[in-house]
Amino acid sequence: MTTPEIPDAAQDYERMMGMVTGYWVTQIVRAAAVYNLAGHLASGTNTPEEIAKAESTDPDATRRLMRTCASLGLMTSDDGVHYTGTSLLNTLHKDAPNSLHHFAVSQSAPGTGCRGGGSRRPSAPVTTR
Repeated sequence: MTTPEIPDAAQDYERMMGMVTGYWVTQIVRAAAVYNLAGHLASGTNTPEEIAKAESTDPDATRRLMRTCASLGLMTSDDGVHYTGTSLLNTLHKDAPNSLHHFAVSQSAPGTGCRGGGSRRPSAPVTTR
């Protein structure tokens, strides 16, 4: 069985979409690092509500962030409520050997070519302070 060949125009469209939206993943990874999701999950704080309370963020926005992180393979959830970090997320743990936490935050910060506001935190989740 042979795989049908994808037309050049479709390949170009897919490649360009990846280029245009690539920063979305960068900002999700930045939010995971800034809100210390790897640390929280490693310590047993494993629900969006618990993490939102610890980080003073909106619980619904935190839930959406965690679901998105799960879709990228950063965490898993069997019930949509309790999450477990993956080895990929552990690369963002501040105490991990060869941690990429600070690199992920600094390379996606304002002034490095990515879109964003001027604060140290990404635009979502919204804080409740």
